[in-house]
Amino acid sequence: DEHYKVSSVKSYIEFNNRVVKENIGMADIVTAYFPSIRIPLVNFIRLCSPMQPRWYSVSSSPFSQPNSLEIIFSVIRIPRTNDGSVCRGVCSNYMSHLSTEAPAACRIMKMGTSGLVPPKDPRTPIILVCNGSGVAPMRALLQELNYKKMVLKETL
Repeated sequence: DEHYKVSSVKSYIEFNNRVVKENIGMADIVTAYFPSIRIPLVNFIRLCSPMQPRWYSVSSSPFSQPNSLEIIFSVIRIPRTNDGSVCRGVCSNYMSHLSTEAPAACRIMKMGTSGLVPPKDPRTPIILVCNGSGVAPMRALLQELNYKKMVLKETL
């Protein structure tokens, strides 16, 4: 019983080092370790877990851009140390190849309010800290303040 516990801990550590840290996916495992497997793509996809939704924060103000929205994202490209290949984020790499002018299908969900509301007096100094939220809400706030300054002629 004690041997099993040690073995499972070692297996977990080895799995974590060889698979998780290297961003190895199911297709990588099958092609590297079982190249003789021949399976139709549709059946292989059925074996894989569904991808989880990707969540992005809107980074534009509805005041300055009432008919469109913008998001900010990092394109994920992680080099693997085991073979020199690159793990590419599916969604971010897909979006990086889209035209900025082309319409894109997406699902917009209201996730609650961020509490990021500019002061009523536009002359009130503010300090912006992107602690864990990223820059998207800050960018939207700055666009709103700029819109009010330029279009509504409010003094900042």
